[in-house]
Amino acid sequence: MKYRKSCLKELYKFYEEKGSNNYALADSLKSFKPGDERYLTTVNQLLPEGLILGIEAPDKRVAVCLNPEKLKIIKKELRS
Repeated sequence: MKYRKSCLKELYKFYEEKGSNNYALADSLKSFKPGDERYLTTVNQLLPEGLILGIEAPDKRVAVCLNPEKLKIIKKELRS
């Protein structure tokens, strides 16, 4: 759960600074540790849940952002 919350928290901060539909490279997030499978698992769980959206960047890396339609759920999860 620690990875889930830290990922959402960091993406929420990015969302507040940049606005919706701005993607951050997943491996550029502070909470991302290269080679840490738990973080990759977390991102792979959040994508199908629809809490984050993902696209493939031109260099084959994954870029993610919060799903603005799920902000209410995300805020609730961050408070808990």
